[in-house]
Amino acid sequence: MTTPFGAVPEIYDRIRPSYPDALSDELFARLPRRPAVLELGPGTGQATKSLLDRGAIVTAVERGTNLSQFLTEKFASEES
Repeated sequence: MTTPFGAVPEIYDRIRPSYPDALSDELFARLPRRPAVLELGPGTGQATKSLLDRGAIVTAVERGTNLSQFLTEKFASEES
């Protein structure tokens, strides 16, 4: 499945604004130190990056074929 966002994920990733750090800080103030997170529809991974940067163990599920491929490549070094 390809969405309009997933047609050229590299461009979408570059122009889409990320989430504010304050939002992630507030979320992580309420979570355990290394939470296990299931992220549905991560797109190109703006929230994924923030979660990983703060120590979360993330399982991201993306339906879009191009977006899924993009995420796999973008976060290949993060896999354990």
